[in-house]
Amino acid sequence: MPDASRRSLRSCKHKSPNKSDGKRSVRDGLLRGRTHKEIAKMLRISQFTVRTYQERLMEKFEVANRTELIVCASGGHVPKDGRSSQ
Repeated sequence: MPDASRRSLRSCKHKSPNKSDGKRSVRDGLLRGRTHKEIAKMLRISQFTVRTYQERLMEKFEVANRTELIVCASGGHVPKDGRSSQ
């Protein structure tokens, strides 16, 4: 694991905050590398809502950016993307 990832993981304040189903789905989309637009389309919500959920998750994990959120939310282990690599 890169040093930056280790630092981010150590600085995670909340490793498993309570999340609504919407926030959990947005988190899962972010972990799979999806864009706000892709997540919004998949969940049938607006991109603004996706961004709001991301911001709330960042507050709960006490991180400053999307990369730190992904590292903290995944426990350092990002799940594989379900998309085809073709």
